Amino acid sequence: MFGHDGLGSSMTSPAVLSRPELDTLVAALIADGYRVIGPTVQDNAIVLAELTSGAQLPAGWSVDSAPGQYRLRRRNDAAILGTVGVVLRAGLQLFARRKRAQVRR
Repeated sequence: MFGHDGLGSSMTSPAVLSRPELDTLVAALIADGYRVIGPTVQDNAIVLAELTSGAQLPAGWSVDSAPGQYRLRRRNDAAILGTVGVVLRAGLQLFARRKRAQVRR
């Protein structure tokens, strides 16, 4: 689904996902038990948080920063992960699957 050939092959070069593909990727990872951590807009800032869907990713936002200053502003496009800032250098992060407890009786 996400490979150049459409078959999910491994890629050796970066790829650009459309918004629907990114939403599908986040949903698939969550469904497979992964915690997906990514940038979100909260309290007039872009912060890393656990995502429950790809819709939480900040589309069309940017950050202006300078020593002692931080300002969230709208961009002229709908780019996702298009902001420049330390919090976004990590991009999306995946954490190991949650272990499901098994009860033995």
